[in-house]
Amino acid sequence: MNCIRLTHAHVDVFPDGPVLVHTTFGDLLRTLEAATGFYGPENVTMSREGIVVVGYEKGNIAAFTMNGRRLRSHTHHDTIQVRLSLCFSLCL
Repeated sequence: MNCIRLTHAHVDVFPDGPVLVHTTFGDLLRTLEAATGFYGPENVTMSREGIVVVGYEKGNIAAFTMNGRRLRSHTHHDTIQVRLSLCFSLCL
């Protein structure tokens, strides 16, 4: 499980499971729904503006707002090593 802690919320990634945004007290705020064919979230990062980028298996990545709206999803055939810089290019 990977986790990003915000001031009042956490973003958790569970292998073979959902990406959850919840409060520091454990109350579920929302689930970030992946695009069709995106399975096994592996990594998560977030920009200062609140854009969440999730890396899935097989080079799939998706960008979300903190409100849970998917901004963009894309499949890469390369190895992705740095996800934070992708957040800004995905959302522009």
